[in-house]
Amino acid sequence: MPKASDLKPEDRFFGLFVSTSGDGKSCAGATFPKKLKIFDHDLRIRGLLGGKSFIDKFDEIEYESYPPSRPLTEFFDTLNMLEIQYIQGKRPYETLQFDSLTSQSRFFLSDAMDLTQGRVIGGKSVIVGGQNKIIGGIRVSGPADHNIKDQAIYRMFDFLRSFPCNIIVTA
Repeated sequence: MPKASDLKPEDRFFGLFVSTSGDGKSCAGATFPKKLKIFDHDLRIRGLLGGKSFIDKFDEIEYESYPPSRPLTEFFDTLNMLEIQYIQGKRPYETLQFDSLTSQSRFFLSDAMDLTQGRVIGGKSVIVGGQNKIIGGIRVSGPADHNIKDQAIYRMFDFLRSFPCNIIVTA
């Protein structure tokens, strides 16, 4: 039977930075070991400029922005490619940062609604979906949408747990 006294600390950091908007979560994450990639879901990557005086190796920070119009599948395709690289023994990044879980969750829900209800433009359904629900020109989510969103978040964290590098998620 294993004993707690036999445990060794991990050689990576896995953390959630939580604070109000603008408090410097992204800048704090950017001080972690480089090469670093930021997945920018809140579209506030320029906040890093406020920490340029204390963030080292600024040129070793890459980012990829995910506006709401970008499909969920592209995000998971990128995570899948990273997983393959890590399995092959490559270490493309020392730190991966995800800004922010709050925005990602909202975008996952929006994508789920596109899948279950179809797309709505100008308050009218463009693609006929199974359970369109529009109130006052705004789509309203249902239980199936939230189930898809939850599964997307679980899947994301399954990927993150498998990566042998520092993981930072902001919220």
